[in-house]
Amino acid sequence: MKKTVLIAVIGFYSLLFGETSVLNNNIAKIIVKGTNRTELITSAMSLKVKSEYSEQKATLDFKKIFSLGYFSDVELAKDLSPDGLEIIVTVKEKPVIEEIVFNGIKEVGKGDLETEAGFVKGDPFDLAALIKAAAKLSAKYKEKGYLLATVAYETKEDEKNNKVKIIFNIAEGRHMYIAKIKFTGLKNFTESALKGKMETSEAAFLVSGNLNNETLERDFLKLVAYYKSEGFFFANIKSHKITYDDLKEKIFIEITVDEGDQYRFSEVNFSFTNEKIYKEEELRAAFSLKKGDIFNYDMFQRDLDKIRYMYSEKGFIETEVTGEPYSDKEKKTVAVSVKIKESGVFYIDKIRVEGNYKTKDYVLLREIKIKEGEAFDSSKIRKSLESIYNLGFFEEVNPGLLPVPDKPDRREMVLTVKERQTGQLQLGANFSSLDGLTGMLSVSENNFLGQGQRLSVSWEFGASKQSYELSFFEPWLMGSPISAGASLYNILKAYYSDYRDKRIGGNLKFGLPVSDDARLWLTYKFEQVNIEDVALALTNPIKSFVGLHDISSLTAQWVQDTRDSIFFNTKRGYRLSASIEYSGGLLLGDTNFTKYVLDASTYYNLTGDLVLAVRGSTGYTTGFGSTPDVPFYEKFFVGGTDSVRGYAERVLSPQDSSIPPSAIGGNFMALGNAELRFPIYGPIFGTAFFDAGKAWNNVSDFDIANIPTSVGFGLRIMVGGALMIRIDYGYGFDPLATKGGQIHFNMGNIF
Repeated sequence: MKKTVLIAVIGFYSLLFGETSVLNNNIAKIIVKGTNRTELITSAMSLKVKSEYSEQKATLDFKKIFSLGYFSDVELAKDLSPDGLEIIVTVKEKPVIEEIVFNGIKEVGKGDLETEAGFVKGDPFDLAALIKAAAKLSAKYKEKGYLLATVAYETKEDEKNNKVKIIFNIAEGRHMYIAKIKFTGLKNFTESALKGKMETSEAAFLVSGNLNNETLERDFLKLVAYYKSEGFFFANIKSHKITYDDLKEKIFIEITVDEGDQYRFSEVNFSFTNEKIYKEEELRAAFSLKKGDIFNYDMFQRDLDKIRYMYSEKGFIETEVTGEPYSDKEKKTVAVSVKIKESGVFYIDKIRVEGNYKTKDYVLLREIKIKEGEAFDSSKIRKSLESIYNLGFFEEVNPGLLPVPDKPDRREMVLTVKERQTGQLQLGANFSSLDGLTGMLSVSENNFLGQGQRLSVSWEFGASKQSYELSFFEPWLMGSPISAGASLYNILKAYYSDYRDKRIGGNLKFGLPVSDDARLWLTYKFEQVNIEDVALALTNPIKSFVGLHDISSLTAQWVQDTRDSIFFNTKRGYRLSASIEYSGGLLLGDTNFTKYVLDASTYYNLTGDLVLAVRGSTGYTTGFGSTPDVPFYEKFFVGGTDSVRGYAERVLSPQDSSIPPSAIGGNFMALGNAELRFPIYGPIFGTAFFDAGKAWNNVSDFDIANIPTSVGFGLRIMVGGALMIRIDYGYGFDPLATKGGQIHFNMGNIF
């Protein structure tokens, strides 16, 4: 029975019985016919026993029962009984899917097709879903390179048992691939240059060469954008043609380009009303394009964004900045007219956060650089978002502005966050090139009680390392921006083949803010070092420090950090660190030395997600008093997983005279790393790197011309957004390098 007829039936009963009697309008019973899904139907209905009947509810219930998806026909009627109204629901169940058959498949697995179709045995059959499933299967084949595959369907219904069998008849055809992409009309660029801008590509090793029409259309837009960035203002894709070979296997794409002429930038004119905000010379200075430059359309758009950002920094967030290019075809130049329609200044009325079910509001609000009542400042907002993201508690941080009633110049700022898991209970194993295989049991919480505090307890155990550590860190001590932390540890390092290094101690540290992005750290450390089980063949640089030694030191470290992210996905900014450690002397202990370390890293976003990261580090240490010669375990060691990859651990450091020699460290070191970082898929990143570095006994031994170097590539796998697994292969060029290169494993980033 059709839907319109059924509604008319309901109306007919209404006219027949009327709704004037209170008794007759009360529902005494609901009867369901044609199915055993009585409870499913009655629970979905708004009409209930002992409730009052209404036409609106009956019509709504009719739609609800249909929307359950189990019935092909639904009828609602009412009958009058001595006790009141009886609602009669009569349905016809859809046939149940008994079997799904795929005929003609060879190249695509049945499991993939079943997943794509979305049918499950025992589900109610729906013709509309079947039509969509056939379209999905066809798209799946095209995605895999079977462009001429056809997908037909048929059904066989068992009316007696109300079951249906779905049959897909598939003609796969041949696997097709792009054999050649050809360009015509080229005068200024090579085919290889244009192919490099396209996602669509010819088949090659590890490249499928599949054709996707949507991807190809996007590629056309990319090609036009590339031409415009090189000054070809009127370039366009004139046409394209796709052909196949006789076997319907190879695909040939011919793209006809109309390059046009190359245009240069002539001038920019500004139209604006309020010169008190910015003077014209300030706006011109922000414009990157200069007279005579090749007209780069992308740069032009970025310049407009730059001007919008300038206005938003001063609170004029709704200022409209539009630019219109005008070409002179005779002179082959482009002039630009920029129109600026200034808005009023907007102020932050209130700031609130949403989406934080665990983290306290004040943990986020204290990271915000702009205060309530201040004019909107996009620069402060950006830095605030970076600070909140760098807490490591959130997957997403999204700002929004809402109007404030009766306050036209005010906006409420809403930060919507999506929290990530910050607590971890880990029981497992780690492997690194330095520590080897170690077991691990740790409990850590980086957002303790939602207050931003970090608490961790860990135990690592293995053949070469045993460690216990308890640490706590408070980023805002008693509500002030002063940070404080403390840790206790007991560490045994036995991966040095010639001796065992056992340390027990702790430290107390405070961080004092200097500016928005700079902090001074003061750390007091007391540590007892025990050098034991020394090999007989070793010489005095190690043997002379056998036994127990106390280190009591104070370190002052200045850190300036402007990175947009402290995790591996850093794209811009720099980190500069300078530290001085003073041990012994007035601080007691029996180990006297001073240690100076300078470390700098900077990040350049070359294009898209391609980032160049560069780091330089140097250190110097010297002893005094009763220990004029710095103990070897406090010197600098270079080579291996975390310094110069492609070399064994510590091999680029001074060695003793034993056979085989053992690393004794240097008083001076210099180290450099450069990494080109790029995304591969999801949380997996790739790197190509260059390392250089060494440690020497004295500064005078430094020889820049003979510093060992290496190159290599690596993988970074992000786990949980903040933990990273690092796998590197390095190949060194110095005679001390590992022959054939070396693979390095570790957790965390190298810098």
